[in-house]
Amino acid sequence: MKRLIWGAACGVFLAGVQSASAQPGAAADLPAFPTKGRGIRVVIPFPPGGGNDVFARFLVHGLNEKFAPGSVADNRGGAGTVIGTEIAAKGNPDGHTLLIVSVPFVVLNALYPEIKIDTLKDFTPVINAGTSPSMLLVPAAGPYKSVKDLVDAARAKPGALAYATSGNGSSTHLIMELFKMASKTDLVHVPYKGSGPAMTALMAGQVPVMFNNPTAAAAFIKAGRVRALGVSASTRLKAFPDVPTLAEAGVPGCEGSVFWGVAAPAGTPKAVVARLNAEFNRILNSSEIRKHFTSQDVDVVGGTPEAFGEFLKKEVALWGKVVREAKIKAE
Repeated sequence: MKRLIWGAACGVFLAGVQSASAQPGAAADLPAFPTKGRGIRVVIPFPPGGGNDVFARFLVHGLNEKFAPGSVADNRGGAGTVIGTEIAAKGNPDGHTLLIVSVPFVVLNALYPEIKIDTLKDFTPVINAGTSPSMLLVPAAGPYKSVKDLVDAARAKPGALAYATSGNGSSTHLIMELFKMASKTDLVHVPYKGSGPAMTALMAGQVPVMFNNPTAAAAFIKAGRVRALGVSASTRLKAFPDVPTLAEAGVPGCEGSVFWGVAAPAGTPKAVVARLNAEFNRILNSSEIRKHFTSQDVDVVGGTPEAFGEFLKKEVALWGKVVREAKIKAE
């Protein structure tokens, strides 16, 4: 896990404030932020219970400590994250409405070309909170003890095995499509309304396999309810050293990570974005965050809004290509 540099984060904030003050009337026109007595609404475009929800609630807890008491996590799942994303896009661009963004955010326009928002134009990047690889999971009581077992079964009966995801176009869906391409297998997609319901179905044996990130899966792995067969990283995870990489398990070419970040509606003042960025860097550098996510092999990133903006552009290009090649359609 990378240690954040608090001094650099403060520098981003101060530069933003100075830039605003350099323009005649700008400082006077910009109200104090956050507004006293008013919390920040963090829209989570997923149901409660998944990795995105867990990460978001850590951030909201940090906001509530001193920075913006009264801040809330607002779960608005549904329609492949379109509902929550549209709600946030229409929010007042004053810094009091934010959106948790992850892989579905960067494929939204590829999957739903008819929607009236453009993720890169209608949002302002705030911070890249963290990244994590995905784990290939099966029920602990199921028949598959290795990636080879699963691949052999899938190849023996193409189209017979199903896999769960947290929704169409989600990171769990896209990474499985990469796995199918790399392993030359054919599995049937069964989308659920979030990571929580998908994990519940997996543990109940209703579906035989799915991908999920360590944040959402760790407790169930340690409790012996699911088995991790492989990880979509170049090296093994420190928290799960006995779980091989997919390349080690015989499926090279299937590396991919999920990410969590924060964005604000387009038009949010740069000084406000810089203030939010500095606060989130502080939260991400807290001992509580570091301890929790280090134990689950999540890499806390932090950094500037500009760096996150460049990251999002690259992710849009990468995963948009996967959507097209896999012929993924909105459902």
